[in-house]
Amino acid sequence: MNKAAGELGKIYTIEEIGQILRVDNKTVYRLVAKKELVAFQIGRVFRVTEVDFRAYISAMKERVRNSPKKKY
Repeated sequence: MNKAAGELGKIYTIEEIGQILRVDNKTVYRLVAKKELVAFQIGRVFRVTEVDFRAYISAMKERVRNSPKKKY
C-alpha cells in the first residue's frame, strides 16, 4: 500500500456506512447529497474514506455537545 492510500485508511461503501450507523442506505445518500458526509464516486458507486467517516462522526458528536440543553 502506498503512503497516500494508507493515510485514507479503509474505504467504505454506502451500505457499510449504513450498517455501521444502523440507518437505511437512503439516509446515507441524503447525508452525501447534503454534503454532511464527504464521499467520492467511482462510476455510479459512492465510497467514503475512513478519514472522512471519522470526521463526520466527530462533527456529529461536537454538534450534540454544543446543542442547547433541553429540560425534560
